Amino acid sequence: MFQRNLTITCCGDGETGKTAFIKTLLHQKHDQFHISTLDEEYFYDLVMGSKTYKLKILDSPGNQEYRGMIEYDVKDSDGIILFFDTTIGPSFVDLEEYYECFDRAVMGFDLPVILVGNLHEDKQPSVRQEMIDEFCKKHSCEYFPLNCVKDEQKCIEALTELYKKMDKLN
Repeated sequence: MFQRNLTITCCGDGETGKTAFIKTLLHQKHDQFHISTLDEEYFYDLVMGSKTYKLKILDSPGNQEYRGMIEYDVKDSDGIILFFDTTIGPSFVDLEEYYECFDRAVMGFDLPVILVGNLHEDKQPSVRQEMIDEFCKKHSCEYFPLNCVKDEQKCIEALTELYKKMDKLN
């Protein structure tokens, strides 16, 4: 049986959907109230055809004071999922800071990155699509708008796309 181990780091400001995305993939109960994570590891089996890929998913802290931990996580990663909340403009603006962290962590940073915009059923997005398109073009990343709590299939699609990008490099 074919099996491959890969590490993915989830980055983004606090309350942007990182933990919700992971818990949706793992069919875990979502907390009613947001609890900040410090640096947690989760494991997920991605099955594609007859192959199984063991993914270690790192849930990095979203607080400004812990950005140094992100640099540490990125050094051992094969790919990154970068999150922002579509209703919180500053979480989108801060994405550039994450790329600065990536560059400090990995000289000549070229890991595959996908961008996830966490949607809410009851709130209108405040980040304009043109801004998202410009960001994705600048950083050569694909965008996945989804509700991190409810869109399990879209979470899987985003993860599968990141895997495909990682597989091309290895």
